[in-house]
Amino acid sequence: MAKKTSSTVTKTKKAGTVADDASVVDQVIDAGEVVGEAAVVKKTRAPRKKAAASVDGTVKKPAVKRTRRRIDSSEASSTPVMKAYWGVFNPMMVQVAQYNYSEESEAQKAAADLTEKKKAPHFVQIIKKIV
Repeated sequence: MAKKTSSTVTKTKKAGTVADDASVVDQVIDAGEVVGEAAVVKKTRAPRKKAAASVDGTVKKPAVKRTRRRIDSSEASSTPVMKAYWGVFNPMMVQVAQYNYSEESEAQKAAADLTEKKKAPHFVQIIKKIV
């Protein structure tokens, strides 16, 4: 009976496959031990698909299917739409009047009139509202 050597075939931790050193294979064959085919044969990968070459020799990549994401109606309305106004306020911060953003001069006049009439300082401030 042949004496078995302790380290005739070593395993690598990386992929769990048997090392394929020529010296190790020679030692196993010289020792006369029976070695399974898995110890000598390398594992092979499935062949990759190659890109098709066109007539002029350039390589075209295979087309990638892209899908468009449908926007849900609730998702589209999640961003609020803001509209700006000019507000006329009294000293207690109560809004007395409101004007469109393009009518700033009219809001200033209304604030000046209310200041004279009520004998309290009224002022104009911008207001942003969600429409």
